[in-house]
Amino acid sequence: MVREKSNSARAMKVFLSHKQKFEMQASELQAALKVGVPGATVFRSEDIDKGKEWRQMIDGELDDAKCFVLLYTSPEEDWSWCFYEAGRFLRKGRKPRRVGCLHPKNVELPSPLANLQGIPAKPDDIRNWLKGDFFRGVRSRLPNKRELDHAVEAIEQFVSGMPATEGILKPYISIVPNAPGDWNEQGGERKIDFSNALVDIDKTSARDLNLSDPPQNLELLPFLRRIASDPTAQTRKQSGKIEFWITKFFESLRSAVSGDTNFQEEAYFRHKTGRILRPVVVGYDRSASDSVCKLRVIFADAFGTPLTDSPGLLQRLSIGARLAVRTRLEILDPFIGSLSQPELNARDRDGRDLGARLVETLNAIVREAAAHGVRPDGHAPTLFDGSAQNRYEEIRDRGVDIWNKLEEAAKQGDRTGNYADTKGLLKGLTQINEDYLALVLPRLEELLVPAEKRHPPMITGKATPVASL
Repeated sequence: MVREKSNSARAMKVFLSHKQKFEMQASELQAALKVGVPGATVFRSEDIDKGKEWRQMIDGELDDAKCFVLLYTSPEEDWSWCFYEAGRFLRKGRKPRRVGCLHPKNVELPSPLANLQGIPAKPDDIRNWLKGDFFRGVRSRLPNKRELDHAVEAIEQFVSGMPATEGILKPYISIVPNAPGDWNEQGGERKIDFSNALVDIDKTSARDLNLSDPPQNLELLPFLRRIASDPTAQTRKQSGKIEFWITKFFESLRSAVSGDTNFQEEAYFRHKTGRILRPVVVGYDRSASDSVCKLRVIFADAFGTPLTDSPGLLQRLSIGARLAVRTRLEILDPFIGSLSQPELNARDRDGRDLGARLVETLNAIVREAAAHGVRPDGHAPTLFDGSAQNRYEEIRDRGVDIWNKLEEAAKQGDRTGNYADTKGLLKGLTQINEDYLALVLPRLEELLVPAEKRHPPMITGKATPVASL
């Protein structure tokens, strides 16, 4: 039997994504893959022990997996969480990562995954998938004929028996840009003005979005403002400005039209009822002449905070504190620890260089900051009083300087194998991060906690805390 070289001494993982209602079929697929992909470990969410941090465990398994398999049945189901998992998997690492979508033979791939590998549940397609390049580096050897026949028969049988039609998820809307007038030639690419696209919504979805009746001939921008709770909407309307979260949502629509699968902007907003919702593009159709397009969007419950391009004082402070903690957990602790090892292993199990991983993590934090209106390249906002503001601006300038130097130092380290400059910059960033938290946390306490309930400042005898400035 031909053996295949593994990328690691330990078993390589396949991450199996599925809807909870198809848990039984996912279990059957897990068993079939263990037969058809010898030596592989197949993970699904049911494998997580109860009581553990579920979201953290999922993200960790996505990071560790070698390839991703989505068990897909119907475009009328809500696949937003599975699409999140696929997007989270694809964003890790510099090299392309393998994503396969196993589906009934009479069902087309979902539009967010249409450019990725589809495996219709037909014997020949399943057989070629199991013994082909998709699982190279995951299996310990090629399956023999008996194993392959068993796995193919099992997969074809249970996938073909899965329901392929379901009720459409609500609430949802269809978005139909005015065509052909909304198509403009810009730089060789067609752009759509989604602000005056027409909205089509049924009675059930309208009721779920707290509308008395489905609006008729309503354009998208006023529709979004109608369902959102934003006290500044009227002022923005008069000034001609568009809300930040709506701008991000329009970017998602344009990405969907262009077939971009990596992946949609997280355009959270607060609904009139107080719920936080996120519009997610789940379907896209375009006419043969490219003159008309139609997108289907669901409104899913979200657990983030609404996006804004002009956060207030408390929001800026809380965002800054959260990003400082994230910097400590995702950059400073793991990377300084890696660089301090006597025998530095500068590559992870997926072959990514240490510097590239550092740059990716840096950019993820920058994107989150920008999504909440915090922009290091802009003017320093006024967050403190007196000398504390001067101290904040000095910390901020030092931090921006080191942050900008880190990317080039990390890339240089990958080229030369010498990460001395990177390590020095990270140590400097550690000091800045501590100085910032020592300044911002007492400020948050001052704004949120009555004076009689605040903790007295700690005096160590070595130094006076920055918070006393």
